[in-house]
Amino acid sequence: EREREGGGEQRHGGVARRACERPKTIAPMITPRSDTFRVRAYGDVTHPVTGEVVSEAWCEALVQRTPALTEPVTGEMDLARDPYSIDTEKYPLGRKLKILSIRFLSPDEV
Repeated sequence: EREREGGGEQRHGGVARRACERPKTIAPMITPRSDTFRVRAYGDVTHPVTGEVVSEAWCEALVQRTPALTEPVTGEMDLARDPYSIDTEKYPLGRKLKILSIRFLSPDEV
């Protein structure tokens, strides 16, 4: 194996490959990952005359981003190509989200 300086070319078994070509060769074998994250939100109600906060609440949701795409806004979904290169105009919302859990928090937990 050798690497050419500056060009990023590598030679493997007599075949030269540029660094930018490697992702294309493995694309059919990889899948999008799913991420899980925590979202916290706050809301309150104020008195319409005094502006005093009458009530407030905090909640926390555990949300998972799945590998599944949202519905396309233009054209048809192409399962062979779309999951590997998301067109942000076709899929402005990206991947689907799933709410795994939601709970209200006490002021002490915030």
